[in-house]
Amino acid sequence: MRASFAKRIAAFALDWILIAGYLVVLAMVSSTLASGPLRDEWQALISSSVRMELLAFVTAILPVVLYYMILESSEGGATWGKRRMGLRVVNTSGERIGRRADG
Repeated sequence: MRASFAKRIAAFALDWILIAGYLVVLAMVSSTLASGPLRDEWQALISSSVRMELLAFVTAILPVVLYYMILESSEGGATWGKRRMGLRVVNTSGERIGRRADG
């Protein structure tokens, strides 16, 4: 049975509340590093645009991608928001999706 649009939006919003919390913590850590005793090391790390972009990818983008990828392909087949809304990600046969394509 297909989930309603409203349930899908609510699940998405719940997931993004969780992700926003993670990003707030990440910003607080970054701010602390920029103004604390490791300020010089932090400035050296982000002085290169390539290093700064790599740091942003590894700490912000990759965890969000992995959050969806790992949880939706797990045994439960759902992210935190989807579980709260009673939803699961399944294939067209109603089976859980996997991390690799079957044959």
